[in-house]
Amino acid sequence: IAQAHVSGSLSVADKERKCVIYFREGRIVFGVSNARNSRLYDIMLRNGRITKSDLVKIPNFANDFEFASYLEVKKLLTEVQYDHLFTEQIEGIIVDVLTWAEGAWSFSSLKRCRDGLAFQVDPRRLLLEYGRCLHIDAVLKRFRSLDERFHRSEAEATGVNLSSDEGFVLSRTDAQSLTVADITSVAAMTRSNALHSIYKLWLCG
Repeated sequence: IAQAHVSGSLSVADKERKCVIYFREGRIVFGVSNARNSRLYDIMLRNGRITKSDLVKIPNFANDFEFASYLEVKKLLTEVQYDHLFTEQIEGIIVDVLTWAEGAWSFSSLKRCRDGLAFQVDPRRLLLEYGRCLHIDAVLKRFRSLDERFHRSEAEATGVNLSSDEGFVLSRTDAQSLTVADITSVAAMTRSNALHSIYKLWLCG
């Protein structure tokens, strides 16, 4: 979706769990989930930014926009904090979906979020961290062959903090496409580490 610069919505479901991630020209701009722990009030409760006694004084706190607007009107939330709170919520939804082992997804270019609703989300950082947490056995199963070739995309590496292994592998693809065997032959790393580095770089674009 990101590389094709597509607009629309990605619906993901697993039994009772349901999420929708909205894109605008390939950028994630919003997300919703039916999970209670993704509600803004629950996020603030967990982070100690609000108490249960404070919460009962707020009308319709289960509605995220009404809840955030109330806090902003009461000067309990600045405009910057308002945006940060929604960004934190969207990123939490994405991280949660990435942990699902099962489920179904569908993409629609017709279902879009309303104009003016957009938050700054950095999915590359989230995907890179997710890739780092994956066990190498899980990564190996996602390769069809050790002869697959990889080349540098047009995406900039700025804003992404790469490890030394990740940075080295990325630098080797500047001039030509490489296989896993090519990378391990010039790098002081095991084949499994090379595969893991390639997967993490591919995952974050």
